[in-house]
Amino acid sequence: MAKIEAITAGVNSVNIQHGPESESFRLGDVKLYNYAGLENLTLGQLANALCVHIGVALEDQSVNKMNVITLNARRLKATAKVLEDIMAGMGDYATTLAIPGYEGMTYLDFLTKEMGLSSGPDGVLPSALNTYDERMKVFSLLKEKMTSDATASQQDMVDLQTYMSRRDVAYATASNVIRATGSTLQSTAAACQ
Repeated sequence: MAKIEAITAGVNSVNIQHGPESESFRLGDVKLYNYAGLENLTLGQLANALCVHIGVALEDQSVNKMNVITLNARRLKATAKVLEDIMAGMGDYATTLAIPGYEGMTYLDFLTKEMGLSSGPDGVLPSALNTYDERMKVFSLLKEKMTSDATASQQDMVDLQTYMSRRDVAYATASNVIRATGSTLQSTAAACQ
C-alpha cells in the first residue's frame, strides 16, 4: 500500500469580537494529503482513494482465486474421468484424456505428473490395471487425492466469497464517501447564499 503523506495547507483560526477588542484563536492546521501519486487530496478524497485502491486489490485477489478454483475443478473432472474409466475396466495407463487442459495426456502421465503418484518398481501405482485389486489400489489412491482436492476447493470458494464481500464493502464505502461529500458541499453552498 502506498504511503500517506499529510501536508499543512494553512491554519484554521477564528476571530472573536469582545466589544472593541478582537481575539484570534487557532483551531488547528488545515491538512491536505498525498497518496499513491495523487496530491493535495482532502480527507474525503483520501478516504475515497483508499477504498478504491483496496477494492482493486481485492478484485485482483478474487480473479486469482477464481483461476485457482477453475484449475482445481478441471483437475477434479479429469480425475473423476480417469477413475471412472479405470474402475469400469475401460481405460489403462495408455488411454488418453479428452478433458480441456489435459487433451492428449495419457492416464499414466496424468496420475504421475498431475496427481503426484509414483510409478515403476518402487512406486505406489500398480504396474498394470488388469486385475480388480490393481484397479482398487488406484481407486484408493485417487479417492484420497480427490477428497483433499475437494476440501481445498471448498476453502478456495470461502476465500473467494470473502474477497468479493470485502471488495463490495470497499466500493460501497467509496460510493458513500462521494455521496456524503456531495451532500455536504450542497449544504454548504446553500448556506452561503
